[in-house]
Amino acid sequence: MTEIYIAPTRQGTINISAASTTITGNDSDFSSIDIGKQIKIRTREGYKSFLITAVSTAISLTIDAVAGYNQQNCYYNTDYKLLDVSSDIKMPLTYSVFDITEPGKRGGTRSKTLALPGTSQNNIIFNHIFEIDSDSTFNPNIKADCFVYQDTIEIFRGIFRLLQVNRTFESVTYECAIIGRVTNIYTAWGDKNLSDLNLSDFNHNYTQSVQANSWTLSSGYGYIYPLIDYGETDLSEQKIWQVNQLYPAVYVKALMDKIFALAGFTYNSAFFNSDLFNKLIIPFNAGSFKYGEHEVASRQFEAGIISATASVTTSTTDQYVTIPYDNTSTLPNFDTSGQFNTSTHKWTVAKTGHYNINLITNLQATFTNTTGFTFDVNYPAYIEFVIVRGGTPLPIDPSMRVDISPYLHYTTGVPPFMVSIPSVFQNQYLLQNDVVHFQVHLKASNTPLFSLHVDIEANSHVYNDVVNETIAEGDLVVMSDAIPQNIRIADFFSAITNMFNLYIDEDKDVPNQLNIEPRNDFYSAGTLQDWTSKWDKSQDVNITPMGELTSRNYLFTYRNDKDYWNDRYSKTFIQADHNENYGEYWLPVDNDFLTNTQTIDVIFAPTVLSQYKPGSLIIPSIRFIDANPAISTDHNTPKSSVIRILYYGGLKSGNWTYRNLVSGSPVDISETQYPYTGHFDDPVNPTLDINFGLPAELYYQTKGQAVTDNNLYNSYYSSQFDEITDKDSKVISMHIHLTPVDIQNLDFRNEIYIAGQYYRLLEITDFDLVSPGITKCQFLKLKTGRQFVAGTHSLNGGKGGTIGNQRVPLINYTKINNFPGIISGKNNTNKTGGVVVTGDLNTITGKNVQVFGGNNNTVNANNVTLINTNDQTITDDGLTFIDGEQYVKASNMSGKATLVAGAATITFTGITPTSIILITFTGTGTLAGTLSVAASTGSFAINSTSATDTAIVNWYISKI
Repeated sequence: MTEIYIAPTRQGTINISAASTTITGNDSDFSSIDIGKQIKIRTREGYKSFLITAVSTAISLTIDAVAGYNQQNCYYNTDYKLLDVSSDIKMPLTYSVFDITEPGKRGGTRSKTLALPGTSQNNIIFNHIFEIDSDSTFNPNIKADCFVYQDTIEIFRGIFRLLQVNRTFESVTYECAIIGRVTNIYTAWGDKNLSDLNLSDFNHNYTQSVQANSWTLSSGYGYIYPLIDYGETDLSEQKIWQVNQLYPAVYVKALMDKIFALAGFTYNSAFFNSDLFNKLIIPFNAGSFKYGEHEVASRQFEAGIISATASVTTSTTDQYVTIPYDNTSTLPNFDTSGQFNTSTHKWTVAKTGHYNINLITNLQATFTNTTGFTFDVNYPAYIEFVIVRGGTPLPIDPSMRVDISPYLHYTTGVPPFMVSIPSVFQNQYLLQNDVVHFQVHLKASNTPLFSLHVDIEANSHVYNDVVNETIAEGDLVVMSDAIPQNIRIADFFSAITNMFNLYIDEDKDVPNQLNIEPRNDFYSAGTLQDWTSKWDKSQDVNITPMGELTSRNYLFTYRNDKDYWNDRYSKTFIQADHNENYGEYWLPVDNDFLTNTQTIDVIFAPTVLSQYKPGSLIIPSIRFIDANPAISTDHNTPKSSVIRILYYGGLKSGNWTYRNLVSGSPVDISETQYPYTGHFDDPVNPTLDINFGLPAELYYQTKGQAVTDNNLYNSYYSSQFDEITDKDSKVISMHIHLTPVDIQNLDFRNEIYIAGQYYRLLEITDFDLVSPGITKCQFLKLKTGRQFVAGTHSLNGGKGGTIGNQRVPLINYTKINNFPGIISGKNNTNKTGGVVVTGDLNTITGKNVQVFGGNNNTVNANNVTLINTNDQTITDDGLTFIDGEQYVKASNMSGKATLVAGAATITFTGITPTSIILITFTGTGTLAGTLSVAASTGSFAINSTSATDTAIVNWYISKI
């Protein structure tokens, strides 16, 4: 008797809350019969199971453990339902561990299409999904757990899927499939990417101490900061490394644990818990280290005004009023990170950075003449917006002022008029916790001859934009943004299985657990099974010699990338049918009938180890160049690369300077060890290599240097290919009498003995769950392959040769000596290109920077020139300093002022008593006296010797 049980999704959805043992439902149907059952919940973190301990209402129950997160509208199930099957149903399943003709693929359990009748029981289970004119609560897109029993023996455990419903006037048939766990885990991942994983446990601050601490922490902490050459440290000959030149790498083990949890699976794997696997890392590859979308959003806000509640009436020279923005909840207003206080109307900056601040605020002004006199001349006045940070106004662009003097003439007054000032305060560098508020500045009369009343309109609003999205020291690193993007989980997992030739089998005892080990370890865990009596001798035995394989050659390789060293290598070593990739392995097979090559590859690109000059640090390089053959960084920023995988080898001896700039000035720490990572576990005396094969060349040289042949091909593939490519190896197909007990105990790790010969079971084809009997099975005849023994080879005192089945690489050392700029002086360091430096201890992270005769300057901006200037920290673009004083173009610091009673006062951030201000008369108005200027801190006054002058004058700031 065949029984198929499935656990379909229950009607409705449920909500779970962090730190709570209560689950609430929407249209749920919980009852007391659910007590004691397992509830399985489909969440974004994967499938989670809890025991139901109490049911309060039909939409509320209690579980046995607190949930660790919040999520709404989760699908769930609690019950297994017995499906009706017809007496003549066929349920053929195929079981396999890998495809002998395609070694890069993995197997699993899969069925052909099953036909289930539309009985009353089945229609209820599928909630009458066949009804075209109504909606069903059965969701065919959500997987259902499935068990199949034959005569009370469990012979299958996996996933049930409804494929299609066929309906006639009299009958309904459900076309279904059942899928084993290996296939099902890929289904559970779907098209999700690595960046979809919840890596918030690994978020951290971008600081020197956090980076240094990561060097000695285990993979359980999730990340590590290795030294990798991205082309940013040439100016210091890779002796000085700034905090912002180290980028986070994520541990593969941490990702793998998250990946399995997402699918609701566990693994049993000595390899995944091995020292080797725990030291594999995925380095940063995005080029520029920027905030992700969520991080940018956390820095932004938009605030508006509910009603016109702010106004000012003035008859004084200057009047300010705070704009009462009081709405952040009505779209398009928002404030997801709670930065804006609608009571005080002030913005507390959430995180340090450069911002554009946009004020789109409309005003309605009313002028009233209080004198009773009529004059034809306009009365000078203007309106502008002011942004105040910590009590200090930010610089104002005079072009954003609105001249309202035409409205202020001595009549009986004018009707209300609108003033619109779309002001943008660009590239403002603000610190975390800076308090910013927004004001209207009204410049009017200094005598009470009239009044000017201004109302702020209700449709006014203010918002900010993030200008520079590059992560700075002290910022929060969001690891889901820092890891390689657009990498499918399924592709990542397949790449890991292909690297280490992992075999995957379904655990018979633990639900949703997979046994995963490298091929040799996988088979070593098996036992010997005698199937001689099960062999049906009356059926043909098909014997396929290895000459019938599909390929003459096998290429084990990483993918190509165009960084400097990979590009140079592949253009140097050109094979008959391809350009060689660094670290590939080529396996020819003696076969005169085939010519094609089968590639076993991974999604990762190889990463070349290099050295700046003899005696310097040996580190991996992911640098891109401007033009071949010069070795230099790109003149903008490092470029994004193909995803990489490396081995973290721990701290190695090497002298370098570790610099932080958090205080604005360089703070250096002398280091005698560095966090090494590469394809070798040690660059000098390696014992393992995560390349497939040894490269033809190495690009570093050191005393006592050696190489190892303990690489991916030799360690994980050589014995398999010795077996299957041997001229005497054979694939055997024969018919075996299998029972439900055989299927229940099936284990591909076991060695099979049949009539004096030993085999590996490769595949069971179309075993019928309903009518077990004679089934076709495919075996590989065992022929003991070469047992690999790792070796090392010294590179000193000779060139070339072989080590085992591998060539010994040559040392082709190339000194990196072409800088992205001109540097003269000591202990200068640069992050990008296009710089000219003469001086000492200058740190430059911006582009197009010139320092002539300056020391101890930090330039975190672009297009900056310093001449004979020391000890400056520059964060704004386009500045020029000479002799320690800031110089600016007159066109950038100019404006107009109207003399009232022979005087005008101009406020301007940065003005000092020594600033130079130039003035000219335009010819408008009256100028009888002689002009002079007096500068003070934050403002300057223009004065005429005649108190009756009303001229409009131009002013220019030459130096501040």
